Amino acid sequence: MWTCAACGVPNEPHAIFCSSCGAMRYKAPVRESSLPEPAAELPPPDPPEFRGTIAGFAAAWVGVTLAAGFGAWISQSILSFSMRFSSGTSEWSMFAVRMAFGVVFGFVFGGLLGTLQSWVLRRRIQRAGWNAWIFATLGGIVAMSVGSNLMPVSMWGDTGVAARIGMASIVGLIAGGLVGLLQSRVLSRVAAPGGWTGWWLVSAGAFALGNAAGLTAWSLVFDSSEYSYPKLMLAGLANMLCDSSITGLLTGLPLARMLRRRCPPLPEA
Repeated sequence: MWTCAACGVPNEPHAIFCSSCGAMRYKAPVRESSLPEPAAELPPPDPPEFRGTIAGFAAAWVGVTLAAGFGAWISQSILSFSMRFSSGTSEWSMFAVRMAFGVVFGFVFGGLLGTLQSWVLRRRIQRAGWNAWIFATLGGIVAMSVGSNLMPVSMWGDTGVAARIGMASIVGLIAGGLVGLLQSRVLSRVAAPGGWTGWWLVSAGAFALGNAAGLTAWSLVFDSSEYSYPKLMLAGLANMLCDSSITGLLTGLPLARMLRRRCPPLPEA
């Protein structure tokens, strides 16, 4: 016989449940929960924060743009020198020469510009993902350089200075818009989502004015009626200095203001 602990009624030895209240003879063991313990919640990441000053960012931006332009000018000068004094290049067509210069300029200038600018951005806003800026800049510059060299030579050589400057401005407008559009996608992913339409408009205007200023400087230094190879190289240097400095300034200042507004510095604790 066993006595029910719940009601005190005696039951037969073989009974499992109490005949009076139905309580079970043996209490079932408590099972341990098989569910895993919830993981501790990680603190949310710090929002992107713009570090430094607007003037410091713009100065660094102009500096790296000039460095990229100088690297492209050096590479084109080496290519021009090798073609000028190589016996095999006389058989090259004008189209092949122009495409060679366009590809070299696009990859050297675009790669250097994107890499150096991403370094400036990484220092000012310490977030992962700025490497995408390199490929966005490289893709836009290469497309611009190759596309402009696909245009007929007559559009550049058989027109006046004003017409060439206007054509350079149009090329810069298209190129800057393309580069800015690709870069705005990087900004929306890394810095702050959405709201970067103004950047590609700023980039288009800056490239257009930079191209116009650079070609103006080139026209002032080089006189096509009195061809001189050293003066041609000097004109290319003047073109690079004016174009890069103006483009860097007109993109660096607005971008610094946009980043500081969208990614304000965190208040001190």
